[in-house]
Amino acid sequence: MTDSVVLVVGFSARDDSVGELRERLLGIVDRTRAVEGCLRYDLHTHAGDPLRLTFVEEWATSEAHAAHDLTPWVLDLREHLPALLAEDVQVTRLARLEPATAQP
Repeated sequence: MTDSVVLVVGFSARDDSVGELRERLLGIVDRTRAVEGCLRYDLHTHAGDPLRLTFVEEWATSEAHAAHDLTPWVLDLREHLPALLAEDVQVTRLARLEPATAQP
């Protein structure tokens, strides 16, 4: 069995755009969770820095993640990000060190 794709995607908003960035990111959560192969798509804010927002994503396959990247709402988001961000998006792909545990 192939391991799922786990990503941590970080955004650093400009001071004057954090509200719009948060709204745009929250606006894609439900649609993305409905995409085939989406196992987890959670948006977090950093406890000590409200300008930093992070998605923790898990996809059943690389193909599922690639399909998500081509959805109309992700493409639209990408068009707006340069005006909202203080720095480039940070994407980290994680690899599981231990076997997955069974979920109750």
